[in-house]
Amino acid sequence: MSLYRILSVLILALFVLAGCSTWSSHVDRGDQLTREENWEAALIAYQKALQDDPFDESVQEKVRLARGRAALMYEQRGRALLTEGRLDQALAVLQQALRLEPMVPSHQSAYQEALRRKEARDIAQEARKLHQLGRVEEAMEAYERAVALDPGRKDALAGIAALTEHAAASQRDNQLVQRVTLRFRNAGLKEVFEGLSRRPASTSSSTRTSGTTPSRSSSGT
Repeated sequence: MSLYRILSVLILALFVLAGCSTWSSHVDRGDQLTREENWEAALIAYQKALQDDPFDESVQEKVRLARGRAALMYEQRGRALLTEGRLDQALAVLQQALRLEPMVPSHQSAYQEALRRKEARDIAQEARKLHQLGRVEEAMEAYERAVALDPGRKDALAGIAALTEHAAASQRDNQLVQRVTLRFRNAGLKEVFEGLSRRPASTSSSTRTSGTTPSRSSSGT
């Protein structure tokens, strides 16, 4: 065997050994992170090992496991943030779950819920501005849209209650004004009738006065 061939074999063997060592270190690192339930970091380690040996079925299974657990962790964390009302943070975390497992229905539904509740929050904020500007009808419509998207949206429910009470109070005030106006209107009619009832008496008195004047003139003659 020539010296050149011997050197080639040795170099190839060194590359193989180096590759095996690198592959083994990535797998060992991934296993350690899996025991710590650090799923995202474990997934990265296993993916590096898979780059060294793409057809290793055991590593492929480790990648699937780590990916699923990491995605589930993100979904659970996102739902917890939703419960706390931290909608922007929930969206960001749930996007990570979809990044890892875009076709899982539970990840999709959680993300859609976060989007819906964020839209409800934005609409409720706009409704509050309309309410402050006195644009009552537009504010009521916006509050109702927010509640339709998120039935538990407390600020929107409070806004609807406030506008409803305001409308009821306005209606009561209008009814009171109508009763008072009618009372004064009736009082005015009564005064008119009293004036009319006094006018004939005055006319009769005037007639009697004009009728006595000729008789006095006749007696003088």
